[in-house]
Amino acid sequence: MKPCILPQSFDNARYESSGQHGATLELLPLDLLSRCPDDASMPPLRTMVPFALISLVSTLLGGAILATMIWKADVLARFGLTGNLYYFALLLFGLSVAGILFGVLGSYAKYKSKNFGGLLELGGPMVGFLITVTLGFYLVRNQATFALTVFVHGPGGRQDIVLRNSGEVVIDLGPDRVSKPIGDQGQAFFPAVPSSFRGQDLSISVLSAEYQAKPDQKVTLESTSLYVAVRRKDARVAGRLQDAQGRPIPGATIHVAGFTATAGPPDGRFEVFIPGDRLKGDLELSAFAPTYVPGRFHVVPGGNDLAFTLAKDR
Repeated sequence: MKPCILPQSFDNARYESSGQHGATLELLPLDLLSRCPDDASMPPLRTMVPFALISLVSTLLGGAILATMIWKADVLARFGLTGNLYYFALLLFGLSVAGILFGVLGSYAKYKSKNFGGLLELGGPMVGFLITVTLGFYLVRNQATFALTVFVHGPGGRQDIVLRNSGEVVIDLGPDRVSKPIGDQGQAFFPAVPSSFRGQDLSISVLSAEYQAKPDQKVTLESTSLYVAVRRKDARVAGRLQDAQGRPIPGATIHVAGFTATAGPPDGRFEVFIPGDRLKGDLELSAFAPTYVPGRFHVVPGGNDLAFTLAKDR
C-alpha cells in the first residue's frame, strides 16, 4: 500500500475538542483523507471482511437484545435485568461502530486525557467504542419509575363512570401505601411507581362514601393503566314505628327494596340491610300494623335513624 502524504498544513487542519479534565479528541478531516490515493485511505478488502463480519454479528446480537427488552419488558423489570441487558447491547453496538469506522472505512481518531497525574492516550477503534458506550449511558436514563393511571368504573363497564372528583384509589407498593384522588374522568394518577413492581400483583382499594371495590382485590401490573370496577356499598335503613302520641308500635311489618322486617318490642325499632345492587337515590318504605292505616314513606339508604308515624285506623 502506497504511503499517504498529507500537506504540511496537516497539523493546523486537525479538529481538536478539549474537555474540562484536559482531555483532547483529534479527528482527521475527511477532505485531507480525500487527497490520498484510494488504496491509502481505504483498507484492503481482505482486511475489511473480518471487521465487517464482526460489525454485522454485533449489530444483529445488539438488535436481538433490544427486541427482547421490548418483548419481555415486564419480565425483565420484575427481575431487575433491564439495565444489565441494556449494558450488553451498548457493548455490542460500540463494537459494531468501531469495526465499521476503523476496520471498513479506515477512519482514525485519537483521545488524550490527563487524569490522576498521568497521561491516558487512546487511538483507533477504542475511541469509537468508548464514545458509543458512554453516550448510550448518558442519553438513555435508567427508568427507575413509571407513571400509572387507575381508572375506576361502575358495573356497567369501563364507560360507566360513577365517581367523578370523589373518593381515592389506594395501592400497596410493598410496605408503602399510596393514595391518590379520583379525577373528573374517574382516574387516579400515580406519577412514580417503582419499575420493580411491573408484572407483580398489587393490592388495590377504593375509598368512597357510596362505592366500594371488591374486598382484598389484587391486580397484575402489566401496563401503565389499570381498570378497577366498583359497586354501591350495602346500605342500612333503620328507625322506629310509633303512633300519633309517640308510643311504639311493636309487631308492625316493614317492606323496603323487596326486603321485609318486623318492628321489635318494646320500642318498635327495625333495621334492614340492603345490597348495593338494590339501591337507588331514595327508596319507598311501607309499614303495616293491625288497627293502623298503612303508611308509605321515602327513605334515603344509609341515612340517620328516623321515626315513622302511623295513624290509627278509625
